Amino acid sequence: MPKCWKCEATMSWRQCIGLYHRIDCLACGTRNYLSSKAQWNIGTPYFIILILQMVLRPWLDISFISGLIFIVLFAVFTHLVIQPFLLEYKEDKQYLIDGFN
Repeated sequence: MPKCWKCEATMSWRQCIGLYHRIDCLACGTRNYLSSKAQWNIGTPYFIILILQMVLRPWLDISFISGLIFIVLFAVFTHLVIQPFLLEYKEDKQYLIDGFN
């Protein structure tokens, strides 16, 4: 689970599944911003599953609806179970790609 950059207090699971781009620490009140590394870590599983879906769907004979249901279930599972462990917070706002500030 992610920690506050200032006081090293561990964030709660409930905090991590909400709007996680900016979290206020419950222990010290410090504002924590999502790091650029964590932004990449969060987006990568979704990108991979979308590419696999597009590439493998014709060969596996999966209907569009079945594929869509799989993507939604994967997204919910990733958001609730895996994603809180991929979060990392920093002192200042960081952008996914440098130069967009």
